[in-house]
Amino acid sequence: MQEIMAKHDQVTISDYYKSLSRAEKGQFIKFLIMEFDFGYSTLFSKLNGSKEFNPRDAVVINQVIERGLWRQDK
Repeated sequence: MQEIMAKHDQVTISDYYKSLSRAEKGQFIKFLIMEFDFGYSTLFSKLNGSKEFNPRDAVVINQVIERGLWRQDK
């Protein structure tokens, strides 16, 4: 069951990322790198669907998306 949820989350995150403009993609990646210390190459390949997010990372990123945290000015 968790495997199915993780796969679903990964598709949702990738689809969300693909729907962003070029500038928004840059902001989104920058936020994730600065806040959660993701490596750029790994994060980029996971967002593009080449690799899968682990369940913990998928939950964290989904919360960032749902709450719009990356769009808020600091």
